Amino acid sequence: MLVCLAMVSIKSDSSHSDGMIMLAKAEELRSNSAFPSDRAGISAYVNVGTTLDLEKIGSIFCQLEEAGDNYVIGQVEIENYGGSVRVHLYADKNGWIVAL
Repeated sequence: MLVCLAMVSIKSDSSHSDGMIMLAKAEELRSNSAFPSDRAGISAYVNVGTTLDLEKIGSIFCQLEEAGDNYVIGQVEIENYGGSVRVHLYADKNGWIVAL
């Protein structure tokens, strides 16, 4: 059995009033070399459509792994989920949030 997974994202585009959903390939999302496309594997991600305050995002990390001028990567602890679970999270000023 061959399984193929691709990272896609819904593009926000007001020019499509017909309800059409535009998708972006991972290659199109690499405007910032810090985007974790080499580590993403199975992931969930969204562009919230607004600039993010990285200090606020960083405050939810139980461990900050990396910080750049326009992004942060860290771990967020999710309690009461059959034990303690830590999810890696990437966020950037362009509104991208990726849970790895």
